[in-house]
Amino acid sequence: MLAESSRAWGLVDLAIRFYHQKRYFLPAWVVMPNHVHALFKVNTIPLSIIVADLKEYSAREANKKLGRRGQFWADDYWTHSCATPSTS
Repeated sequence: MLAESSRAWGLVDLAIRFYHQKRYFLPAWVVMPNHVHALFKVNTIPLSIIVADLKEYSAREANKKLGRRGQFWADDYWTHSCATPSTS
């Protein structure tokens, strides 16, 4: 996990910010020692795809940087949805 090296934290931060305003709007996020909190506003790409892509890319790059192999992230993730109030 991220606690293994602070070198991975910056990489995860860059991965999250990379698609800001391309695939999602990212008003807030924080990279913790062993997990990430992010507030996304998604458009057409489902959140499950966004999370899978972020986890795949950041795991591959972090493992390269750390000189290791194997699983980097837990298989699951937690989501909480917020809906915009209807204006009709």
